[in-house]
Amino acid sequence: LNSKGEEITDTVDAANETAARQKIRKSGLYPVKISEQGKSSSSGSHISSLKHYAESVNEFISRNGAKKQVGLFSRQMATLLRAGMPLLTALNDIIEQIDNKTFKNIIIDVREKIEEGISFSSALARHSDIFSEIYINMIRVGENLGSLDEVVARLADMEQKRVFLLSRIRAALWYPIFMLTFSMLILVFLLVKIIPTISAIFVEQNRELPLPTKIVLGLSN
Repeated sequence: LNSKGEEITDTVDAANETAARQKIRKSGLYPVKISEQGKSSSSGSHISSLKHYAESVNEFISRNGAKKQVGLFSRQMATLLRAGMPLLTALNDIIEQIDNKTFKNIIIDVREKIEEGISFSSALARHSDIFSEIYINMIRVGENLGSLDEVVARLADMEQKRVFLLSRIRAALWYPIFMLTFSMLILVFLLVKIIPTISAIFVEQNRELPLPTKIVLGLSN
């Protein structure tokens, strides 16, 4: 409200609500209601939070998919380098064939850094969450020895074996994890639904219960 009591609505740039309130008062106005732009309602805030959560999940899935692209990328890179193609030209050709958006953006960033004069290994080190430390160090060794094509070919074999081993491990663990989860659900159902019914019978008998029975009843309670 201004000095005449008239209502004024406007936008003010401030670090937080307190700073905004002070800024409004210094201009000779009385703040009645302050809300962050884009978050004027609680429903809008919830929608924004859900959207942010969905984007985070999508980013997580995409980055996991990007890690699986390293083996194929290495194989393509080794083939092109062995054919005598320059590194930047090989990267440009590979970028056009990458389907995973996250991995494609990473390789584009690597190419741009190489164009700026940074070494291939240093450009990869900017994305250490995708390329392992061993991978980056072997690339650095290949650059120093002038045998980058051989090193990348060896890395391609290592990455493909690693992905294959991880898939085998996950497949082997899937059944035990499923059985353990199913067993836990059954156990919870028994403790929550069945045991309380049976415990009433023990209470009516008014007898001293064995220790294992007391433990089960305690867990149920």
